[in-house]
Amino acid sequence: MHAASQLLRRVRQRALVVLMTDIEDASSSGPLVAALRLLQPRHLPFVVALTQLNLGAIADRPARDWLDPWLSLAAGHTLTQRERGIRALRATGAQVVLNAPVDLELTLFEQYARFRQQRRI
Repeated sequence: MHAASQLLRRVRQRALVVLMTDIEDASSSGPLVAALRLLQPRHLPFVVALTQLNLGAIADRPARDWLDPWLSLAAGHTLTQRERGIRALRATGAQVVLNAPVDLELTLFEQYARFRQQRRI
């Protein structure tokens, strides 16, 4: 929240603000959501989160070992938390992307080009 208020004080022109965070920790009443609401409408917040795992595949994978049902349950729970966090962030009007670290650079530049094409920044 402090960083968002400092940004508002220092940056007068509209800017793309890239925030890297853990989506699972986002909630509808959290400080990140409050910061996103504070940044708009002057700036365009763009939330980026990284993931290495395909949780959907883990949650849907058939059990072959005694531990697999527990892994599936944990993956399903984490997936639900992630989706809830993404919905909360998007409800503020922020753009949200979940990506693998290897694709991060390309995704950022592609999204930036889209924002420019749409004249959002």
